[in-house]
Amino acid sequence: MAKKIELSLFLVFTLFSTFQSSLAAIASGDLAARGDLEVLLKKEISKNFSGARVQFTSPVQWVRGQLPDQVMTTTFLGTDGKGNAHFNITGIHLVDNAEVYAEAWVGFSAWIPGRVSVRRIHPGEPLRPEEFASQQIDISSGQAFEFRGVLLPEDVRVEKLEAVQSILEGQFLLSTAVRNIPDIRRGDSVRIHLKSGELLLTTLGIAEEPGYLKRQVRVMTTKNKREFLGELQAGGIVEVNL
Repeated sequence: MAKKIELSLFLVFTLFSTFQSSLAAIASGDLAARGDLEVLLKKEISKNFSGARVQFTSPVQWVRGQLPDQVMTTTFLGTDGKGNAHFNITGIHLVDNAEVYAEAWVGFSAWIPGRVSVRRIHPGEPLRPEEFASQQIDISSGQAFEFRGVLLPEDVRVEKLEAVQSILEGQFLLSTAVRNIPDIRRGDSVRIHLKSGELLLTTLGIAEEPGYLKRQVRVMTTKNKREFLGELQAGGIVEVNL
């Protein structure tokens, strides 16, 4: 009788130890799945917010299904423009080896370096570095989300740019609001070289638009007001191939 009791106690202890081990394995698997999911979600968000430092601002909210024991794939479905990203997730339940599908939302921020104007800048004004404050900008929501594709990269040298529209104090510096300072401006005098084979004729003219070295610019001759399109060279020379 005593041996039967000992055997029963041994079996109970063994089963309890096995149960504890199973719980630990499931728990560790769940933690691993959560860690994998976080890495995968951040990777997917980063693809759509290039160069941004992504951080989560809320736990994952499941709207269909739940976290699988093993995450296989995550697919980015978009954002709501308010700092929330939508995903679908496929994975495996280890208990029955069944494939599962789930959908989830997660709050996030996406930070990139940018510039903000410290004063009003008028069209045609050359930019100066001291007129802008560098700061980290969260492009996951608000106005920054709307402008995320045209925020001027921080490594662009602003002293080589000028405003093409008003830039208000406190406004993000956008690539659409600036341009490279032109090498010649509309109305500047130029020397036009008209080339036809080995024949070269030279005449004076004026630029009809801003121009840049080694790029096409439209000019007009001073004498007979003929319009030509040619390539701007150094020294205010515009070469026109007839």
